[in-house]
Amino acid sequence: WMLLFVVSILGGSVLYLALANVESPYLIGASGGVSGLFAAAFLLDPRGGKQKLWSRPFVGMTVAFAIANAALVLVAPFMLGMGVSWEAHAGGYIAGALMMALLPVRGTTARGGAAAGS
Repeated sequence: WMLLFVVSILGGSVLYLALANVESPYLIGASGGVSGLFAAAFLLDPRGGKQKLWSRPFVGMTVAFAIANAALVLVAPFMLGMGVSWEAHAGGYIAGALMMALLPVRGTTARGGAAAGS
């Protein structure tokens, strides 16, 4: 989970820097990493396996996450007195989803049963 968290922070930072202009404020925080952990959690299925990136439940949760982030971007300056980087959230979410899709599921065999010693 730590690897996924760090890669998601990097993914969020990379997307922020790719879309930022010279006058953009500095980015600080771990929200990209948290967004990546959300994506990874959304990919887990109730039986301990992983869903596909294009599965209906994951796509639905992704849309809900995007709507919640859009609302946060609009409301945060008034409620928190500071802006929220949607770029870092999106980049972290994408990086977390891709990492989770690539990482093997520990504790299960290829047939989906529990591994020996689990």
